[in-house]
Amino acid sequence: MIVAVSFGLLVPPRILNACRFGGLNVHPSMLPDLKGSAPVEHAILNGYTSTGVTVQTLHPSKFDEGKIVLQTPQPGITIPDSDRITAPELKSILAPIGAEMLVQTIRDGLYEQPQGYFDSPESVKVAPKLSPESRHINFMSMEASHILRLNRAIGRLWVNVKGLGGDARDLRLTFGSGMRLADSRDLGNSGQDLARELETGLLFASVKASENITDSAAPLLVKTVDESILCIPQMTIAGMKPGHSASQAARAGLLSEPSVHRDRKIYQFKLFPS
Repeated sequence: MIVAVSFGLLVPPRILNACRFGGLNVHPSMLPDLKGSAPVEHAILNGYTSTGVTVQTLHPSKFDEGKIVLQTPQPGITIPDSDRITAPELKSILAPIGAEMLVQTIRDGLYEQPQGYFDSPESVKVAPKLSPESRHINFMSMEASHILRLNRAIGRLWVNVKGLGGDARDLRLTFGSGMRLADSRDLGNSGQDLARELETGLLFASVKASENITDSAAPLLVKTVDESILCIPQMTIAGMKPGHSASQAARAGLLSEPSVHRDRKIYQFKLFPS
């Protein structure tokens, strides 16, 4: 018998047929839901509050189309802290469950009587591979909740801005994993009202009036299409080391001259990210 876990390739039929009991695969979802190479990431992207694990036979020509041998009972495994959990954290929960189910399958000979091929009703979701472009975000078209789920699922989200000072090339800004919704700590006492007046999708920073932004630990902030304010504490600009996002933007010359609002200085990006 062949056992394949996170293999990513089809086992050729000639090899499967040469094995008396074919092959087994452990898949971290409630198949047929979330068929594909990134089920854990897509569970987070889709806002799931529960998921599961399936042990299936290996199909000779299709991924995740084998016969179900053992599966987490409905309604599945509750995802702890589903609004905050990251993909690596969820994988660390599902991996030992899948390992125990695989051991049970082999120990009890469950592979000898698998269930029939499952159907794929229209209501189920798929979980295709996520590409580098999947990390590309747009503050003017994506809601904050979706961006935060992307951040927890795959991280290293990015945007491009045009270079300044005669440099026409795009600069990639890659954001750290600490992205979250902004609060009064980030905006100051009058910041919430001020933020509503700022343009959607235009990154900005709010720092104390006495503070030098190039030495600041302040985050970048941005208003998304749903009027939420996202906080981005850490950022890497192409060609620079990672650092506090507002000071990084200042050092790269991406910020306009500040406007003063009571005890705060507001710096805005000179250009919208794309």
